[in-house]
Amino acid sequence: MGMVLGVPLTTYIADQFSYEASFLFCAIVNGIAAAGIAVILPKTSAAPRVKYREQLSILRIWLSIGAATFLFAAMFAVYSYSAEFLGQVMGLQERILSIMLVVFGVGGVAGNLLAGKLLGMNRLRTTLVQPFVLAIAYFLLDSGVTSLVLVTAVMLLWGAAHTSGLIVTQTLLTSEASEAPEFVNALYISFINLGVSIGSAVGGRFIAAAGIEGSLKGGILFIALTLVSMVFNIWVKRRV
Repeated sequence: MGMVLGVPLTTYIADQFSYEASFLFCAIVNGIAAAGIAVILPKTSAAPRVKYREQLSILRIWLSIGAATFLFAAMFAVYSYSAEFLGQVMGLQERILSIMLVVFGVGGVAGNLLAGKLLGMNRLRTTLVQPFVLAIAYFLLDSGVTSLVLVTAVMLLWGAAHTSGLIVTQTLLTSEASEAPEFVNALYISFINLGVSIGSAVGGRFIAAAGIEGSLKGGILFIALTLVSMVFNIWVKRRV
């Protein structure tokens, strides 16, 4: 929720006050979150120590790590510039833009719940379909829709496709190494953050070369790389 609602909130604060105020708001929220984790998070019993050699054997999941990294890059190549895209390309005024970003968040919550149910029914199919849904959302964003009703529908779909990427990638990765959950979760956090950084940087490059719409091209590129990684991973598993 914090990731999804953060953009509309900070955009609103920047519009009403200043960019400095939006950064100060982020710092305060993160400080409160850190204090809450320190106080509320319960202590857990020590897990059995996994030998380093056994941990290294988990590195067979590199294809899944690559898919998760590419998918986050695909998500944030566009989402990092969402406010600028909605304002410049879709012509949304500041007040409507903030509302649409909240709609995106509502779609994200619904998408996460739906993805969780679908993963329980068929993990492989859901994992493969999610990048396609994200690609459809990007094509719709580039279709030139202007009707407020259609824009709202596209934002709901985009939010659902974007946010469901979190649970899809985590499930994809943790299911590959259930014997070392702490190790694989540490890898997951590290590489999705790498994906965010790569996606934002590459999206910015595409924008510099082709305008704000270029961020969508960067997103589609990373979606293609995600699907290649996933399909190759399935092929490898069936060959083993």
